[in-house]
Amino acid sequence: MHANLDALVLGSGEPVEAKTSGLTGPLAAGWGDPGSDQVPEATIVQCHVHMLCAVAEVCHVAALLGGRGFNLYAVPRYRVICDAIVESASEF
Repeated sequence: MHANLDALVLGSGEPVEAKTSGLTGPLAAGWGDPGSDQVPEATIVQCHVHMLCAVAEVCHVAALLGGRGFNLYAVPRYRVICDAIVESASEF
């Protein structure tokens, strides 16, 4: 598996995913409180692929959201999601 990471945290090597939503249209569903892991489902899957490729336990999400400004989120690694991704990728 390969991934195009938006960035890595210096020192820890944890992946960073950058997103925008609601800048030119409605804000996508799924964005929770800053600092939480409440991001849209597609972003959770993308973060897990990044964590698998970067061998990390957390993926940071930097999001510029319409009406909310700049927000940071942290998605922890869940083994069941990683296992499902690896299984699906292997079948593909």
